[in-house]
Amino acid sequence: MAVLITEFDFDPTGASRGAYAAAEMAQMAKERSEDRAEAASPQAQRAEAQREQIAAQAQTLQADARLQRLMQLGQQKGCDRKR
Repeated sequence: MAVLITEFDFDPTGASRGAYAAAEMAQMAKERSEDRAEAASPQAQRAEAQREQIAAQAQTLQADARLQRLMQLGQQKGCDRKR
């Protein structure tokens, strides 16, 4: 005869389940605060400024009609393929 053991038999009060949920919430709060601290760091702010600068440069290049025509010709000639 097989004995059926339920979750209630191991934790009749549900205390371990509550403790686990509390620990999980504390871990998520810790990770969120670490993410905020990292985002506010000087390195992250410099990296964001560099990303914005590069995006602005790329936008300028994409708006250049002569460069677009040169890129189009290069693609037509197959210059963008690896050998």
